[in-house]
Amino acid sequence: MTRDSATRAVPITRLRQRYLRLGKRGVSTGKRHEECEQLAGEVTPLLDEFLDAVRELERYDNRNEGFDPGKGRLDPKERKRNSGTVVVTNCLAAAHPISVPNLTPYEFEYLHREVNPLRTTRGTFVDGTPATRSGKGGIDYVALLDGRSPTPILGEIKFKSDKDAYYAFVQLLTYLSELSSKAQFTRANKFLFKRRLVYPVRFDLHILLWDYNDRGQGGPVINSTFRLAAAFKARVTAAMGASCTLGRVLCLRNPPGTFAGALNLVWSV
Repeated sequence: MTRDSATRAVPITRLRQRYLRLGKRGVSTGKRHEECEQLAGEVTPLLDEFLDAVRELERYDNRNEGFDPGKGRLDPKERKRNSGTVVVTNCLAAAHPISVPNLTPYEFEYLHREVNPLRTTRGTFVDGTPATRSGKGGIDYVALLDGRSPTPILGEIKFKSDKDAYYAFVQLLTYLSELSSKAQFTRANKFLFKRRLVYPVRFDLHILLWDYNDRGQGGPVINSTFRLAAAFKARVTAAMGASCTLGRVLCLRNPPGTFAGALNLVWSV
């Protein structure tokens, strides 16, 4: 293995394995809610997975490759424009800027959709297997919070009867861990954030519930995720200190009717 191929080897972290496990068929909302409640009471397992992932990603350096796969089956622009999260990102893209009135001033600009932070063309995972799916899917949207020191935003959308807020939180922590290193920051700043960021930086995380059905089991998970996010943020801030990359965690919801550029705040930590 050459030095270049070694630094481009895609890590397989325990945190990403948790994310993948939670998304499998057969893992019900009830099971995810139970796991969320357990972690809200004792957040150490999730914290350890995140910290380990951040350390493992320090070895990964693919800073010269962009995140956009271009034309083809992996191109997010080729997704159906009238279904799923594409409906939502189209609304976000049409709004300039997007605001959260309950957090005034909080105005952000939508930038990109479906960004996979581990996109590695012709790469391999650290165990030597081909990373053939490393460029598919990813962060639902990437945005930038206006201000003297702009804040990057990673957003996960839960649309109608989609999975729950806990699953979204684990997804976002996974993506955050994969963008926390200096190499990945440099890459993201160049290809996603218009070179407007200054290292080190903290990312805001958005759980966006859009026309979300919370009348079933997904409803109680929203509050459980709030307790988990609060516990996690307190512990990770203490553990990482000045190097902590986690900013605010917001749970947002679209208001009824036609979207006019403002999102309702459900909770914030």
